[in-house]
Amino acid sequence: MNAGLLGGLELRSGRIPDRLEDATKLHVRRVLDKYGRNLTRAAEALDVSRNTVRKYL
Repeated sequence: MNAGLLGGLELRSGRIPDRLEDATKLHVRRVLDKYGRNLTRAAEALDVSRNTVRKYL
């Protein structure tokens, strides 16, 4: 139903995490990968602190 709104937040199994915490961790990891594992750039893209990014790793 919301597949188009999720922006690709799916696990490799094709399942979307039910828990908000798990979905957040997945998103942070994907953004971090997008920026070449650069913590500062990922934090800027997410508009959070570097410590917040570290929290979700």
